[in-house]
Amino acid sequence: LQVYYYYLNGHYDLTIYTIDQINDLLFQVNDPFLKMAYGARVDEIQVNIYLKQKTELIQSRKIANRILDRNFSTAHNITAYHILGLSYFPESYEQSISYYLKCIELYSKFPDRQAEILENKEEISFLQKYWNKSIHDEFAVSEFSLLLKQDGDLSKYYKDERYHKYALLFDGIKESSSEKLLLSHHYFSKSKDYFRASFPKNELNRIGFRYTL
Repeated sequence: LQVYYYYLNGHYDLTIYTIDQINDLLFQVNDPFLKMAYGARVDEIQVNIYLKQKTELIQSRKIANRILDRNFSTAHNITAYHILGLSYFPESYEQSISYYLKCIELYSKFPDRQAEILENKEEISFLQKYWNKSIHDEFAVSEFSLLLKQDGDLSKYYKDERYHKYALLFDGIKESSSEKLLLSHHYFSKSKDYFRASFPKNELNRIGFRYTL
C-alpha cells in the first residue's frame, strides 16, 4: 500500500526505497506464488519509474525482460512490451515498433481495452513521425495523429494539455526552433516524464543549442 501511495503521488525515490524493503522481506516468504505475485507487482511499478523518471534504460529493459520471463499475467506482459517499445523510441525504429505491435496484439485479446489499443497506435504514429516515416493509416487514430500524417498545422495544439508536448516537439524539429523544443522539454519535465523530455533535448543538441538542461 505504501508503494502505491508513493507512486501515485509522484514520490518516486520513496517508491523505490519501499520496494527495496519489500524485496528484502520477500526472502522470508516461503510460498512461491506469493513471491511471484509480489515480485510481479513491484516490477510493474519499477519498470515504469526506471524508464520514465530515472531514465535508466538498461535497468528498465532488464526489469521488462524479467517480467516477460516470469510470464505472470498478460497484463504484466503488456506493460513490459510497452516499456520496451518506448525505451527504443529514440534509438531504433524497428525495435520500438516491434514491441509496440506485440503490446497491441496482447491488448486485442481484451474487447474492453480498445482505448489502450488506440493509445498505443497513436504512439506508433508519433514514432513514425519522429523517424521521418510515412504514418500508416491504421495508426492515424486521432485528429492529432491524422494532422501529423498530413503534415498539417499543429499550432492549435500548443495549449492542449494532452498534445502540446508533441505538437511543440514536432514543429520544433521541423522548424529547428530552439524555443519550441525548450517548451516541449519543459512540459515533459513538468509532468515528470524525464525520458520523453530527452526527445526535445536530443534535438536541441542536434541543432547546436548550447544549454545545460
